[in-house]
Amino acid sequence: MKKNTQKRAAYCVLGIVACAMVMVFVAAIEGSAYAYGESPPPYSAETFDEDIAGFLNPELDYLIIVNEDYPYDFDGYQAQILKESLIEAPDVYGEATKIERATYIAFTKLQAALAEQNVIIGLYSAYRTWEDQQWVCDHYGNINSVMPPGYSEHHTGLVINFLVWHQFPGEAKPIWGTISAERRDSVPEFQVIYDTLADYGFIERYPANKEYCTGVPCKPYEIRFVGDSDTAHMIMDNDYTLEEYLGYNEYLVPEENYESDEYCYPEEYYYTE
Repeated sequence: MKKNTQKRAAYCVLGIVACAMVMVFVAAIEGSAYAYGESPPPYSAETFDEDIAGFLNPELDYLIIVNEDYPYDFDGYQAQILKESLIEAPDVYGEATKIERATYIAFTKLQAALAEQNVIIGLYSAYRTWEDQQWVCDHYGNINSVMPPGYSEHHTGLVINFLVWHQFPGEAKPIWGTISAERRDSVPEFQVIYDTLADYGFIERYPANKEYCTGVPCKPYEIRFVGDSDTAHMIMDNDYTLEEYLGYNEYLVPEENYESDEYCYPEEYYYTE
């Protein structure tokens, strides 16, 4: 965890360098998975699902839900499988952070696609242990609606908190910063991010006006890998939350409102496997 904010500020200058090194890092990861001289997969939205398939852990549930009603089981099968898929990757400050392998490779493809549109994003936070989450709660819980240990999807390694390289109001030059709920739709540069997420298997995990489904306020900086672009597009293109897609939304909605069109979607849109 990044307990020293002064140290983080000092490493800001390393942010762009770290992002540039990401491609080399991922090439090494991808190359190691290809035998007999085969080339790593290209960074293309059209071939993303085919490219990423070889890096997915077939035993890992990429649609797992973790929230106040579905706590993460640190002793369960998914937690044990996750250990096989965790890697260390550089964050925007040059520090190592753990993340699920396919999630990180997908994120670098997303980064590359956004960079072509002059939008730079970087990894800030991903996998968290119980102790990591407790530290975040202790330091940021009152400002960012942080879930308590055991109830955060950061435990899955599939969630990323990202920063964007941008000249924010009041700043003399670009810095790594967080997209707030207020800025999410008001800056065209930021909208490009959300328009591109699903192409690389990501969704906006806690969108605006969906707290009744997720139980969590809007967090534009938190994205979730769901394993493939088709699933991600089904969720993002229809303005669903993961809860709505999986049919888990009813536990957060008052019983008298179960028939409301505001949150009830056709049966065929629910993941049922």
